[in-house]
Amino acid sequence: MKGVVRLAAVLVIGLSVAGCGLTLRTPPAAPAAPADPFVTPGAKPVLPSVSTQPLVLAPGQTVVSITFDDGWASAATAAQLMTAHGLPGTFFVNSGTIGRAGYVSFADLKSMAESGHEIGGHSLTHPDLAELPSDEARRQICDDRKTLLGWGFPIRNFAYPFASASPQIENMVNECGYNSARSLDQLRPHRPDPRFPENCDGCDTAETMPPADPMYTRAPREVDNDWTLVDLEGQVTDAISHGGWVQLTFHKLCTTDCTDEINQLSDSSSIATPQQEFDDFLTWLADQQAQGQIIVRTVGDVIGGPVQAPVTGPVAPPAPPGTNGVANPGLEQPGPDGVPACWTHGAFGTNSPEFSLVPTAHSGDTASQLIMRDYVNGGAELLPTMDLGTCAPAVAAGQTYTIAAWYTSTVPTAFSVQYRLARGIWVYAMSSPEFAPATQFTTARWTLPPIPDGVTAVSFGLGLNRNGELVTDDYSLTDGSSP
Repeated sequence: MKGVVRLAAVLVIGLSVAGCGLTLRTPPAAPAAPADPFVTPGAKPVLPSVSTQPLVLAPGQTVVSITFDDGWASAATAAQLMTAHGLPGTFFVNSGTIGRAGYVSFADLKSMAESGHEIGGHSLTHPDLAELPSDEARRQICDDRKTLLGWGFPIRNFAYPFASASPQIENMVNECGYNSARSLDQLRPHRPDPRFPENCDGCDTAETMPPADPMYTRAPREVDNDWTLVDLEGQVTDAISHGGWVQLTFHKLCTTDCTDEINQLSDSSSIATPQQEFDDFLTWLADQQAQGQIIVRTVGDVIGGPVQAPVTGPVAPPAPPGTNGVANPGLEQPGPDGVPACWTHGAFGTNSPEFSLVPTAHSGDTASQLIMRDYVNGGAELLPTMDLGTCAPAVAAGQTYTIAAWYTSTVPTAFSVQYRLARGIWVYAMSSPEFAPATQFTTARWTLPPIPDGVTAVSFGLGLNRNGELVTDDYSLTDGSSP
């Protein structure tokens, strides 16, 4: 369910003789930045000050942190329930999904923070960080935090997507300005689950205070809809006899049938919790806190530490003028799942696209074939991977670029163009005029309008919006301006 490029229009100065004087000539300014379709931040949230002192527990004392990952829309409901019970929580969100359908809005996030809940980082688009190239992983971590800080949230703590980390990733999280990062499956579960045999019976029931490794704090397995109220309470009571820190990781709340409401993980394990069960658990937690059995605190309150300055991830510069900016333009380098490296299959609407690699190439040994069947609406195309800099062709504001590809097609085809905005999200930009069917390899070539301010990269591909067969190869994006 993955950076920010600093751009400036190139200033070209020309000289012409006008009588006895000189006239300076400059190109027009770049077009205005496209509107962000998902977030329009207003006034920054007015938040209580954060404590920079780490929590110190008395011997045998237990602290519980209630955390929610991914920023699903129901997190706003969870925050309201927690506020009603006087319990603070930590919400690890992906800045790239804020405002999208099914996720919390900026207004939700602001309201949650102003109610005393902590907002934490979870990467920009929730990739498996350990599987990414180093620079791309750093952009995911640093630029996500930079965006959230820019929106006014004091981001101090992180949770690894998929609980996937490595020593290198831990160092990146630290260098991007975080004070801690949470793992999963490192503490003994109250109820062993045969679907997760890797859970160890001999593990600790709580994290030590202070944690031995703040960049890899230990937590139990995530909560899913197989957990009962007894399991939730038991995970806490198991720790009370020893003391320490228990971070409980929720994702979504559901109101009726969680299996139907929530997207499923592997082996049909849902990451949802019934809302009434969660509310009952909060009632129990509040009572336990009132009795002095536990205390409930945010991750930030437990770890402490200052709000560090933002850090920008590595910048991927545009290709020099006249140089092809497309990575793996001939589709020859293999990638995962039979898709060329640095490329992805894009499709939307009601249709049945079939992608494959074929040897009938314009050059080299590989081309991409798209067969469209059962077309009703929408379209499909092969596109450069819409990432933060490893694959997507970077561009400069105000510059004019020409995109091209070689193709054969039984029906008309056209380019679909996507823009990456400065905060790392991708939006549809435009489509080209159609190119005629061709039985022999033919060049499709189109010059884009000047790149608007705030656009940092382009992804484009020839596609089909009707039934037919299309073969493409040898893509290019070139800036024809003078150095």
